[in-house]
Amino acid sequence: MPDRINEWQKELAISSQKPDEWGFVTTVGFAAGLRKPAYDQHHRKRLDGCSNLIETIFMRSVLLRNLIRLMIISCLVSFTVSAGSQPKGIWIKDKVEDKMTNETELKKRCPKCSFLGKAAGNGLSYEMRYYSDVDKKTHVYSGHVKWEWTVKYQADSLVPGEVATLKGTISNLSGEPGSSATAWASLNTWGFMKAAPGMGNNLSAGPNSTKIIIGSITVPKGPGINRDGTPNLYFTLTYELSGGNDSRFIKRRVTYKWHAYGTGNPVVTQPPQPPQAPQPAVAADAPSIVTNKDQYKAGEPIVVVFKNLPGFQADWVGIYGAKAYHANEYIEWKYTNGLKEGTLTFNSPRYGPGQYMFRVYENNGYKLLAQSVVFTVVQ
Repeated sequence: MPDRINEWQKELAISSQKPDEWGFVTTVGFAAGLRKPAYDQHHRKRLDGCSNLIETIFMRSVLLRNLIRLMIISCLVSFTVSAGSQPKGIWIKDKVEDKMTNETELKKRCPKCSFLGKAAGNGLSYEMRYYSDVDKKTHVYSGHVKWEWTVKYQADSLVPGEVATLKGTISNLSGEPGSSATAWASLNTWGFMKAAPGMGNNLSAGPNSTKIIIGSITVPKGPGINRDGTPNLYFTLTYELSGGNDSRFIKRRVTYKWHAYGTGNPVVTQPPQPPQAPQPAVAADAPSIVTNKDQYKAGEPIVVVFKNLPGFQADWVGIYGAKAYHANEYIEWKYTNGLKEGTLTFNSPRYGPGQYMFRVYENNGYKLLAQSVVFTVVQ
């Protein structure tokens, strides 16, 4: 019997090392006393079961790999199509809407009050006056904000994807105790302005003071998508200035429209270039406006002399940056009160050193009568 067992062990050692049809080599040991035919049958059943399991796992692995490959290819195709179909064009100012204190409604509440507001592409101003029967004085609340964009071309034409920076200089021109002037700006409904470093945490300027606020936006890269799946070709920028209540506020809402290159009437082929500033009137008998000096220190009074005006009560003089283009880009303004000749005194601009000029316009409108030469403000 021991010899027979030894023979079976030798045969098994040889046969169990031969690979089967799947390429697997049997290395399972042989227990003494087990008959070889029973072992072979048992081993084959287990091997067949393992083979079927391995085949199933292998096939599922192949399917999984193919599925992953398909997902990756789909993502790459989607990304390529999206990148390749990125619309190319520019955002151009389409519409401007102004809203401010309604003087008629104000007078219903305060018969001895008056309000005047002006909105511009780079500035907002308001002035509210009321006569008090208590102290027998006229109280004046006046505020202004100057907006300065840092953009590739100009604020009328915004380049998709560029980071545009906005600086606002708020001036509370009133010395009334407790008065304030607050300004802010919004992209659609997102308010993106904050106080400049060292200027506190709020967006308000107290009596006879100035505050600088800053903010930046990334111009939309192209049209958005409305809920119904149609393209949204518009976005808005809103600028606001308030004296603290609805008796003295002013707001300008600017809507931009997407223009793809090669479309439009006229056809948009490239970003529009900034226009040239208007030239001063030169006729000898025309209205004129001049400053008493060519250079001033910051805070120094500036005396401006005007002549030959029409004499309307609401003729007005505004101070502008030297590169201002639009009539409504004034920094500060005053009425001539019907004088055809006379002088007005302004404080030199609180916006720091730079070059400025004066313009005079007719009867509360934007008909240019005269423009001064450029003068300089130094520190």
